[in-house]
Amino acid sequence: MCAEFDLTPAQGQALKVLDPARPMPMSTLAEALLCDASNVTGIVDKLESRGLIARQGSDQDRRVKQLAVTDRGRRIREKLIAAIMTPPAAVVALPGDVKIRVAQLLRALLSDRGMSR
Repeated sequence: MCAEFDLTPAQGQALKVLDPARPMPMSTLAEALLCDASNVTGIVDKLESRGLIARQGSDQDRRVKQLAVTDRGRRIREKLIAAIMTPPAAVVALPGDVKIRVAQLLRALLSDRGMSR
């Protein structure tokens, strides 16, 4: 799905995690992506070079770089999230009772792993 927007999966996940309303420190993005801060630098560099995000200085600490989603990034992010939330045609075509059963099974799996809401 990310390829449709010329993004790697890591770049797509980063753009999805970044909140356009709130700039985020690079360290927080690294935590959200479950990766080392050095890996985030490469991801951020690519997103910034495409004009999807911008680095900003922090008012509280000059050493901290905040990541802000640009207007262009916001548009791509919205399209990416909409694409992620659109079920595949094969799922749409399932009968209603099968969809209910699949949803129940997925909830049970997530619950067993402590991931349910």
